[in-house]
Amino acid sequence: MIVNINARKEAAATTREVAAKAEAEASELATNTKAIADDAQADLDKALPALDDAVRVLNQLKKTDLDELRSVKTPGKGVVLAMHAACLLFHKAPKIIKDPAGGPGAKKIKDFWEPAKKELLSNAKQFIVDMKEYDKDSIGDDVIDQLRPFMDDPNFEPDAVARSN
Repeated sequence: MIVNINARKEAAATTREVAAKAEAEASELATNTKAIADDAQADLDKALPALDDAVRVLNQLKKTDLDELRSVKTPGKGVVLAMHAACLLFHKAPKIIKDPAGGPGAKKIKDFWEPAKKELLSNAKQFIVDMKEYDKDSIGDDVIDQLRPFMDDPNFEPDAVARSN
């Protein structure tokens, strides 16, 4: 009976060690998960006011505003960035052109202004409807990755875009 009790004690001690390791791993995972959740909540807390502002501005947007924008020959940097982002979101391919800033042997660049004018701004009324109905919850990771650099660009701030034209 004593041998049996000692064997059970050893088995219990082994089980206790395994359980302690599992508990430590679970605790570490919980800590990491909480940190990720807190980071996501902080990002969301920043994004929601921007989304509310964007919806407010979108609701004030008129067809004539976009028609006027379409007629601009050389838009400001903020407008170009905004239309570049719109082309990415609506999957409009850029036009490949020679870099206007370059001299002889200039490299080719992606131009989103011309496709934006032709494919998005040409039917301003529909573009407004498309923006209002856009499924923002289903933006693909590839598009998000392409849009990420815009977030740190001061020319992409709403006030900067408004002043750029």
